[in-house]
Amino acid sequence: LDVMESYILNDKLKYVAPEAMALFVEHCKDIKDLQVVERCLLHMETNLMDFDSILSLLKKNLLFTGMFHVYCNGLDDFVSPMELLFEGLFDATDDRSNRRRVDIGERDANSNQLEKYGYKALLYLEYSFNGKYFPKGDAIHPEERLQTIRRDLLDLLFRESYLPQPHARAYGLNHSINGIRTSSHPYLRVLLLIDTNAFL
Repeated sequence: LDVMESYILNDKLKYVAPEAMALFVEHCKDIKDLQVVERCLLHMETNLMDFDSILSLLKKNLLFTGMFHVYCNGLDDFVSPMELLFEGLFDATDDRSNRRRVDIGERDANSNQLEKYGYKALLYLEYSFNGKYFPKGDAIHPEERLQTIRRDLLDLLFRESYLPQPHARAYGLNHSINGIRTSSHPYLRVLLLIDTNAFL
C-alpha cells in the first residue's frame, strides 16, 4: 500500500480493484492523510472505476474533490456532487450557528469545515460555469453539454426550498431538516454566507 501512491501519481497504475482501493483508503486514514486518495483518483481512469464502490468510499469519508472528479468525468453528472457538498455545508452552517449560541467567539473545527466546503463549492461553480472540469481544469465539450450543465447548476442554486437527497442520507448526511435547510433559497443563502464577493 505504501508504494501504490507513487505508482498512481506517476501514471503507472490507472486502475485499482475495489477491494484494494478500500484497503488503500483505510491505510490513508490510519496515517491521517486522506488527501492522498483524492490526489491518486485524479490520475486514474474514471471509465475503468467501479463507481458504486469508489463513490461509497468517497461519500463515507467526505472526500468531495474526489466525488467531483468521479461524478463529472466518469458519470457526466455535475449536480449530484454539488448536492452532496451542500449537505456538508448545511451541516457545518448549522453546527457553527449552534456553537456560537453556546461558545460565543470560539473558532472551532466546524467553522473551518464551513470555509473549506464553501470555498470548494465556489471554486467548483467557477470551473463549471467557465467550461472546465474541476479540479483539473480540462475543457468541457461539446458546447451544448456546457449549456445544460450551467442550466442544471443554476436550477440547483436557485431552488426556493430544500430538497432532501436520498443518496446523501445513506452516508450520514442530511439527518434532519432544520436550521438553514428550512430557509428560503437555502442553496444560494449558504454560499452567500461564505463569501458574498467571491460568489457574485
